[in-house]
Amino acid sequence: MVATIIFGIIGSMLYLSCKSTPTTPPPVEFPTKLLPAYTLDIKYPAEEGSVNVDRGGSVTLPVTVKSLVDEPIKIRLTLTAVDKIPEFVQFETEKEYRTLKPGGTISTEMTITVSENAPLGSFFLGITGKLEEPVKERAGLSMNFTFTVTGS
Repeated sequence: MVATIIFGIIGSMLYLSCKSTPTTPPPVEFPTKLLPAYTLDIKYPAEEGSVNVDRGGSVTLPVTVKSLVDEPIKIRLTLTAVDKIPEFVQFETEKEYRTLKPGGTISTEMTITVSENAPLGSFFLGITGKLEEPVKERAGLSMNFTFTVTGS
């Protein structure tokens, strides 16, 4: 809405008139939040969203991937971190992409290993599905968890 302001003098008095003029605002474009192409269900060894591993040890996380799209997708798991995966953390998963049928599920796993000289402490890691080809109007999904290195 645009306001038109009119000043005037009548006799010795000053007056102010304000008249509203409706206008059509420009369209507002909000960023579109894409729906995920799949879901991940991680089976944690103890507490949900938390993994503890001793120095020099490893943990295997079973993961179920479920398709949410109407077309086959090729996917494999990868480990992610906010900045970068620490040098003392290694992970293993299937190297090849697996085909996930529309609405179907696959079971896979990721093994995370910590070196003997890893510093003690907690940080955030994530498991995501890496798609071989992007899916139109769909996005990937990452499940983050607290990863704690324990030991003496």
